[in-house]
Amino acid sequence: KFPFNWDEIRFTKKWNCNTLAKNFSKNILIIKLMTLGDAVLVTPTIKALREKYSDYKITLLSMQPWSEIFENNQFIDELIALKDCSKYKIMNHRIYDIITSEFLTFKNWEYVFQLNCLDHYPEYRRTSLHLRDFYASMAGVYPLKDKKYYIFIDSYEKYKIKQLLKDLKIYEKKYVVIHTNAGWQLKNWDAEKWTQLVELLYKKFGYKTILVGGKNEGKDIHSEYLYNLAGKLKLKEVAALIEFSNLFIGLDSGVSHLASCMDIPVIMLFGNTHPKVAEPNCSKYICIHSSASCEIPCSLKFCAKGINCTSMISVNSVLKAVNMLLSEERNVVQEIWIEDSPADVFFKDWEWHIKLK
Repeated sequence: KFPFNWDEIRFTKKWNCNTLAKNFSKNILIIKLMTLGDAVLVTPTIKALREKYSDYKITLLSMQPWSEIFENNQFIDELIALKDCSKYKIMNHRIYDIITSEFLTFKNWEYVFQLNCLDHYPEYRRTSLHLRDFYASMAGVYPLKDKKYYIFIDSYEKYKIKQLLKDLKIYEKKYVVIHTNAGWQLKNWDAEKWTQLVELLYKKFGYKTILVGGKNEGKDIHSEYLYNLAGKLKLKEVAALIEFSNLFIGLDSGVSHLASCMDIPVIMLFGNTHPKVAEPNCSKYICIHSSASCEIPCSLKFCAKGINCTSMISVNSVLKAVNMLLSEERNVVQEIWIEDSPADVFFKDWEWHIKLK
């Protein structure tokens, strides 16, 4: 009951996780509640846990908005999707501790892997690990043998998208998919630049553009070469749409990580977050990092300096990346750029460093 004693809850969570391991119930609980992107990034860890505990029953606890990502996943035995968290009258990430504490008493778990805890956030921000690998380290399965993201799309979902493309009179591999809203203003690119990009994608490459995302997204982007399907598709339908496209362009968001599951060329724009810890997981991608970003990107929602660093990325930089990925004969292109120049990015002495090539 409210008010909650946070220290007691954290102790209870830790005590349960340690002591329940002695019960030998062969039941594993994985708790992954936060965001679409996190849901995608944790799938290699789920596979690794399945391989490590092959004779255990694995239950995954998630939130309904992105639980679809885990549906038909062959590495879990049971999926629990929370529909409504309104009963937890608490703000911010503390809700994840409350839900964890409640579900620890739900069954006699032998192992509990809590992959949402706010306690780990400062530690993650001070590592050079990709967030995908950080989840694996939290679960004790790092390094990952298989870093592939696993989203299982059935034939009917693909059929629906093929019919949609037919209705729109768009051919497979003849269009680009974009996602224009990352949830934070500092992560977003200007609507005017998206409009310019859509126009130039058609005029220079002959590709029309399909916009995906949540309801009401992309309303400020206008072009006769743009089809706005925001809010009209389920998550796996978005994935299928991306799979049939030539290229995906997006921000540091969950949809971009969903796109990298499809192993098509991906371009991601970064400003206040660092590409090295969230870069795509496909064979051909370019991450464009704003030159206006701080040396150590803040990952905050508001800039104390009043600068929207992501919006400083130029349309020409994105077009250069498009041209490279669409014309590049190499099977593998995995690069981070500062604007339009490839750069080496590394982590040393607790700080990020950038060296232009």
